[in-house]
Amino acid sequence: MAAIQPQPPLGAPVAGLSLAEALEMRAKAGKPVRVGLIGAGQMGTDIVVQISQMTGIEIAAVADIAPDRVSEAASLAGRKGGPQTNAYSASKHAANSMTDAMRQELGDRNIRVSYLMPGATKSEVGDSITDPNWRKAIQAHVGKEGAVLPEEIGQTIVFMLSLPRRVNISEITVRPTIDTTA
Repeated sequence: MAAIQPQPPLGAPVAGLSLAEALEMRAKAGKPVRVGLIGAGQMGTDIVVQISQMTGIEIAAVADIAPDRVSEAASLAGRKGGPQTNAYSASKHAANSMTDAMRQELGDRNIRVSYLMPGATKSEVGDSITDPNWRKAIQAHVGKEGAVLPEEIGQTIVFMLSLPRRVNISEITVRPTIDTTA
């Protein structure tokens, strides 16, 4: 029987691990590094796409160099709760409300604020759920054939940020075409 090795706290440097291995460890623990991009400018779309394709790291918010754009990514769970997701859904609903309030506060300064709500997206989101039945259900939901790919979320963010400054997509939902349940 192998001895259980103690694990360092998340975020602590781990000797002998590459950056990719450390990020993979965070992804498996359900604790990805969340990045806010400020001052990304026109070239920032490349970094958004690159980060969206990395395991263990995600874009939390994007602000253009002006800064005339702010983007928040959350979840469709903020629109519709479900069994065992009440706290999660409530937090995403609050993020949506906060983002809309920011849109109203900053709009007269020509700052665009957008809210991206992805549906079932291939990810490790279910891996940190403690209830085995619910974990299995969420893993199946995000792992199903036709689930949105992380790079497609990145492409959506690029699209939102590439529009002329006078145009603001205040909310956008991205879900699998085959997903008619949510």
